[in-house]
Amino acid sequence: MSATGIRAEHLRLYVIQPTLLHLGERLFSEAAVRLLIGTAAVESDMGSFLIQELSRVARGIYQIEPATMQDVLARSQKRHLSVFLRVMDYVNPGFRYEDQLIWNLAFATCCCRLVYYLDPAPLPAPDDIEGLGRYWVEKYNRGGKGTVEKFVSAYRKFSRG
Repeated sequence: MSATGIRAEHLRLYVIQPTLLHLGERLFSEAAVRLLIGTAAVESDMGSFLIQELSRVARGIYQIEPATMQDVLARSQKRHLSVFLRVMDYVNPGFRYEDQLIWNLAFATCCCRLVYYLDPAPLPAPDDIEGLGRYWVEKYNRGGKGTVEKFVSAYRKFSRG
């Protein structure tokens, strides 16, 4: 297999798991880890694209738009202050937040997880990759061109589990 981008297992072990654990028990689960791996896989080809190809709006491995980042940070600050403060642990105050979506993997992971966390629907089971794909389509790719099939294909391209 000639996959490009970040190794999924490295992203899992060295970025996603420690970041979610820092955010707290409510935000960490195997389903959340797999959902974020799938999101990175389908959105940026696991980090092969750090800026959205045509519009150059969405940024980073999860292709988060600055407006989405601002929204989830504002809502988490109002509704989940302890989580918001843990996200702020990862922010470098010397740089614009939207630029940090590109190179600050922990901060981008926090913002991606918040998109899903702030939706009240429960996460699918971790082994239900199609369910995770549906969740991504409904909660993250709203109105986009994504499909469950694209998510599943991207997830399987990079992940072994």
